[in-house]
Amino acid sequence: MSSAVKVATIGGLLANAVVTALLLLISCHNYPGGVALQRLHSLLHNQTTEPCQVHISVTAAQTGVTRFGELDSTWRYSKTENLADHSSEMLNYSHLLTEPPCNKMEGTHSLLERVEGFDKIHLNLKKFPFVIPTMAAKICILERHGWRKSRTERT
Repeated sequence: MSSAVKVATIGGLLANAVVTALLLLISCHNYPGGVALQRLHSLLHNQTTEPCQVHISVTAAQTGVTRFGELDSTWRYSKTENLADHSSEMLNYSHLLTEPPCNKMEGTHSLLERVEGFDKIHLNLKKFPFVIPTMAAKICILERHGWRKSRTERT
């Protein structure tokens, strides 16, 4: 084998490894809905004795929320579609997993956490690595105002 073929082969393998690592990084941040449901369970672990009622928006459902993430059998999970943001039906839910803007429900719900996910790839040929994945808020975890207080008053 000539040295040019060896260099080309090694270069191809290195390029493949770099692209694979980049795509792996992107895919790890491609499921913010699933991460949001996991974070909600973590945030409320041992915080309440009564079950939560969680509304899962279409965006959250499409980005990783699955039945496998429904860890607490006492909680009610709903993927009901076409609910208006400020409808009285939204007050039935103690928690919302919804898409930004995170302050759209500020009259009835408070922000617990923003979950970031992959947004786009930024190309910068002046700085290594030349391709940088950019993250942005994708899912908002909201809690109904007074929910924790009303739960503690009952116990």
